[in-house]
Amino acid sequence: MDVLTKKSLVYISEGRVEMHDLIEQMGQQVARDVDQDRPWNHSRIWHEKDIETVFSTNQWTESVRGIMVPIGSDQFICKWSKAFRNMPCLRLLIVKGEECWE
Repeated sequence: MDVLTKKSLVYISEGRVEMHDLIEQMGQQVARDVDQDRPWNHSRIWHEKDIETVFSTNQWTESVRGIMVPIGSDQFICKWSKAFRNMPCLRLLIVKGEECWE
């Protein structure tokens, strides 16, 4: 962590650890490069296409540990919510969406 902080790749502020966007993108690409044709084998899923594939196939997976649903694709959560039963190792679900109040 010290080396990454000195190279300005990781920032520690008020107890939070943040990373440079390029490091985040590199990590995402590395995670996605594993078994590209089978996103249910990825440890983390955040691309809309991969999310739709995982939810629609309803495949049992012990690989998926985290899902970040981007704005606009959160309808997959409701449409295929039963798919979560097949993800026993899922530990993190982030839904990034907008709330509309009328």
